[in-house]
Amino acid sequence: MENKIIEILNSWICPICEGKVKGRCKCFMADSVCENGHNYHYDYINKELHLGKSNHGQGDCCENKIKIEIK
Repeated sequence: MENKIIEILNSWICPICEGKVKGRCKCFMADSVCENGHNYHYDYINKELHLGKSNHGQGDCCENKIKIEIK
């Protein structure tokens, strides 16, 4: 599954709506936002993508931990 996540991050296509990613943080959590306003990031501990913004390494990856299901 991690390879699929890396593929998604490298494609610059939103895993939620398939819109273009307009911005991405250079941190290891790859905080991203697409043209339709979706925010998501990489949880490097659990090897998952989560909906919403990360906390940029301040404690756990994020508050809500809403996993984005990868097809």
